[in-house]
Amino acid sequence: MRVVLAEDEDSKRDKIKAFLLSSVPGLDIIETRSVRGTTKLFRLGPMPDLLLLDMSLPTFDIAAGEPGGRPQGFGGLEVVRYLERDGLRVPIIVVTQHPAFPKDGNLVDLAGVQDMVKKEAPSNYRGLIYYNTLTGTWQPELLALVGSLESAVSK
Repeated sequence: MRVVLAEDEDSKRDKIKAFLLSSVPGLDIIETRSVRGTTKLFRLGPMPDLLLLDMSLPTFDIAAGEPGGRPQGFGGLEVVRYLERDGLRVPIIVVTQHPAFPKDGNLVDLAGVQDMVKKEAPSNYRGLIYYNTLTGTWQPELLALVGSLESAVSK
């Protein structure tokens, strides 16, 4: 199963990757770190079986001595819109460590984020995981969602 892990924070990306590789045999995890890096990967193909998507991604990859663009609170939503606009079908699981995101002077909570992604990608959206290292509840939740997709892919 080919999985794209779109995450710009090294520690979070490393923990998710290590957890999945130790829990789900045979995964091929491709890492991206920005909106542009993720959309470029989809343009080049082949199509992955799953996208694990951080909601807060910078516009560009961050290279040594470069800022990579400012982090976008809803950079992940730009990736979702790209996939939908181009008619690309890939299951999406949002993995975020932020309980809320600022938008237009208000805060959008996780239920609001979920609604936004569902609205933008009704056929691709599979779920949202709140990544909280203090509780660890993200691990069984992620494993359940990935496991359900893995069994669908292997059929």
